[in-house]
Amino acid sequence: MNKWVLSLSLFPPSFSFLWTVGVQFFEGLLNGKLGVAKTYLYEICPPKFHSLAFSIIGTPSSVAHFVGPVLGGFLACPATRFPMFDRPVFKQFPYLLPCAVVACLQLALLIVGCIFLGESLDKNSKPRDDYISLTEMSDHEVAEEEKVKPHRE
Repeated sequence: MNKWVLSLSLFPPSFSFLWTVGVQFFEGLLNGKLGVAKTYLYEICPPKFHSLAFSIIGTPSSVAHFVGPVLGGFLACPATRFPMFDRPVFKQFPYLLPCAVVACLQLALLIVGCIFLGESLDKNSKPRDDYISLTEMSDHEVAEEEKVKPHRE
């Protein structure tokens, strides 16, 4: 989430196409939130709600793809549309206001997430049975597993 704050701070003062493409490339390079979100949902949701949680996870992104351009278009070029923003900085950088609003919103969401989202796994608890263990199995355990699960031929 903090990559948005950084990229939205670097995007408005771009004077060249190369700078704009570089900022967008940097933003895409740091985009890895979906895998983390799905892992967190898997750990905090009971198994019977996994299908519901994983089906809802794309909804905020869809809403953002609709609301973002509407908000950005409304706040773009504030020096010519709103008399209170008739400042030289908004004349020179017409997309500074929408990017600043979204960056502040993302920063607020980051702070709220850090405060209210708890740790998903208890440090003192044993690993759950449905997790895959990466420890090596002894020969005795391998032999027992092969008895239980016959090979398909």
